[in-house]
Amino acid sequence: MSKFKLQPMKEVKIFVQGEQLNHVTNLLDAVKTPGYTIVPTISDKGNHGVHVSNPMTNELENTVMLLTVVPEEQLEPIIAGIAPIFEKHAGAIFVFDTTVVKRDSGK
Repeated sequence: MSKFKLQPMKEVKIFVQGEQLNHVTNLLDAVKTPGYTIVPTISDKGNHGVHVSNPMTNELENTVMLLTVVPEEQLEPIIAGIAPIFEKHAGAIFVFDTTVVKRDSGK
């Protein structure tokens, strides 16, 4: 018997301005995501033009990326909680099908 199993999940990449970071992390914690990674100072180009982040400036002004991997049932509450940010601020959410290798607990 294999010690590992494959589990289908959703990979979620969230791009927001640094000033929105606490809102997003609070939401991810409230939804009980298993964890997330924050990548600060992202430079990007989108509908709002080019944004070049600078690690020497105020982190609230820079674009940040949050990455999490969640079961599908957590996806809708995450999107619903973040969508209102995009009414006033630039940002994006990307969702991908992915598979996570987990240790088989034998259950």
